[in-house]
Amino acid sequence: MHYTIHSLGRLSQRGISHAMAELVYAYGEAQGNKVILNQKMTSARLIEARAERSALLKALDVGSGDLVGDLHLVAALEAEIRNLVKLLDKHETAVVVSGDTLITAYGIH
Repeated sequence: MHYTIHSLGRLSQRGISHAMAELVYAYGEAQGNKVILNQKMTSARLIEARAERSALLKALDVGSGDLVGDLHLVAALEAEIRNLVKLLDKHETAVVVSGDTLITAYGIH
């Protein structure tokens, strides 16, 4: 995703990281040029991400799979989980996009 100068300023002002904006875009619901991620959707993805992480950790314990690749996936899932928890605190978050460019982002209370 590309970011406008305006969106970079708004993300910073509103405490929304690039990773959080990407999660909203990836798992939110499109409504015109907006994508909204509410608490219900965030919670559902959080449960999925935790289950994926747990399955990978079990595979690592057993010794099956690609050790390095699985460790990278676990680290990525842990980062995603941290950002999803932060998004839960914001209740609903919206991003406004045009094509693959983020125009702005904001929380909905």
